[in-house]
Amino acid sequence: MIWRRIVLLAALGLAVSACGVTPHLTYTVSVDTPALRAEKASAHIEACPATTTAPTGQLPKVTLPCLGGGRSVALASLRGPMVINLWAQTCAPCRTEMPNIEAFAKRFAGRVAVLGVDWGPQEDPGLALGFAKSVGATYPMVADYTPSIQAVALPTTILIDTHGRIVYRQPGAFGSEAELAHLVAQYLGVKP
Repeated sequence: MIWRRIVLLAALGLAVSACGVTPHLTYTVSVDTPALRAEKASAHIEACPATTTAPTGQLPKVTLPCLGGGRSVALASLRGPMVINLWAQTCAPCRTEMPNIEAFAKRFAGRVAVLGVDWGPQEDPGLALGFAKSVGATYPMVADYTPSIQAVALPTTILIDTHGRIVYRQPGAFGSEAELAHLVAQYLGVKP
């Protein structure tokens, strides 16, 4: 009986497309080991943001571990202006989009925070860090392997205002850094 369940769960995992939404499965994966910390350091990925304000935002009231080690992030405490980008290393559009997110993060540094979320129950933190390194992404990243944030497709980008409210959500990849900058100006009021 247990083998049937294992086979069924494996079949569900295989049946899901690379960038579609995966079924809600729960498992525990360590995202903070000496090897992962070394991989994060070699990729020059920034430390995760401190979250000290009361959890009153619209994001789920969960705390996600920093990918590759570091302080955990209480999602509902995040305040903007902020761009949150959900991605997975198995997602081809994520690979195409991530350099645009990195260019935006560099251009808007100090004015708009960027947080990457390695999303989905089939993720592997080592492969995720390798993926980020291969595309040159250095902005902070957390792991959401339960997952806690809702997404209909990957990648998904969420814009958060100064009160922690979700003011815009886009499923699908950005074609350019300028496209994201335009939306940030429109919804968060931060001009390039």
